[in-house]
Amino acid sequence: SERAKRAYETRRANAEKKRREVGDTNEEKIKIVMPSQLPHVFAAQEAMERIEWALYAKMPIAIDDIDLLLVPGRMSGRKDVLLRILDERFGLRGKCVPRDDGKVVFATNCPIDVLAEFVKFKLKESSSDKQDVTRM
Repeated sequence: SERAKRAYETRRANAEKKRREVGDTNEEKIKIVMPSQLPHVFAAQEAMERIEWALYAKMPIAIDDIDLLLVPGRMSGRKDVLLRILDERFGLRGKCVPRDDGKVVFATNCPIDVLAEFVKFKLKESSSDKQDVTRM
């Protein structure tokens, strides 16, 4: 049909016009990506691996790694790692996360940002306790 032929010619003309504007060389298609430009999810995944290794090796956990876990993005296992830190490092399970009103809530039911803040607080508290002991 005439209508289909016109649409086909228009489509070809638009494609040719776009190809001229963008360029069609392979050199323009290759883009070098610096590590600082990579999505934060990679850094968060690496932070999770460092935390799991520190738990396994009974080494100190960096608070910066906890901050990296909170970077927005889809990543499974964040809450599990935080719960594991509370369990293995501090022996805390169940109702252990304090709320603003003074009550405690279940660690498994609280939001991840609240849980992460509590974990960071406990890590800072334990590192300051160890520093106080070494000064004496």
